[in-house]
Amino acid sequence: MRKLADNIWYTEPVAETDRPVLAIIQGASRALMVDGGNSPNHALEFLRKLRDHCLPEPDYVAVTHSHCDHIFGLSALSGIVVSNDLTAQRIQTLNTLRWDDSAVAERVAQGLEYEMTAIMLKSEMPGDRTDFKIREPEIIYTDRLEIDLGHLVCRLQKIGGDHAPDSSVILIPKRKIAFIGDCLYLRKNDPATVEAVYNSLLGLDAEVYVDSHEAEPMTKERLERRYFKNRSLKNDDGRY
Repeated sequence: MRKLADNIWYTEPVAETDRPVLAIIQGASRALMVDGGNSPNHALEFLRKLRDHCLPEPDYVAVTHSHCDHIFGLSALSGIVVSNDLTAQRIQTLNTLRWDDSAVAERVAQGLEYEMTAIMLKSEMPGDRTDFKIREPEIIYTDRLEIDLGHLVCRLQKIGGDHAPDSSVILIPKRKIAFIGDCLYLRKNDPATVEAVYNSLLGLDAEVYVDSHEAEPMTKERLERRYFKNRSLKNDDGRY
């Protein structure tokens, strides 16, 4: 557990098994967790770390987007799951699929599933997953939602992008911190999308940005440099 600011803690990502950053934001009366983890084991390990640091278990779990590494641990959590409408729809679709090794391998072979998902599942969730289901959101918003944790407000805001069209960020305006999920993992095949995502992120009232797969948070200045570096990669036809 690393302390990011007063009442905000997070765990670093683990690339080998695709564990993203998980975080807890503690208000005076309630606590909110950022993302649900890539497996029940990941989520339960996070809860143990909260107890070790005398931090509360989450009353809410805010999902940044519907990729497996961010939602497969939701079933191990008791907090109210919150997501935007596109994420909720995507989770419903995912729950129509089978997640045993043979079914996942077949989708990987067909180009319908990431190979990293198969690797993650075998490592994080070994055994029979025939009946596995993802916990679905109980609070669903369209574009933006504010949750008051008690003298500390979290703003959930849909950003979109081509990594995951349902991507959202969790902004804590009082601390000027934003958890941005995987928003920056753009395919760079659409200049308008790249511009829109970076403009949305840079337009947030934030000075610190936490990427789900980077151990170190980035400053706004670093995000701006990353933006201008991406812009410099444009080809003559205007594509990135």
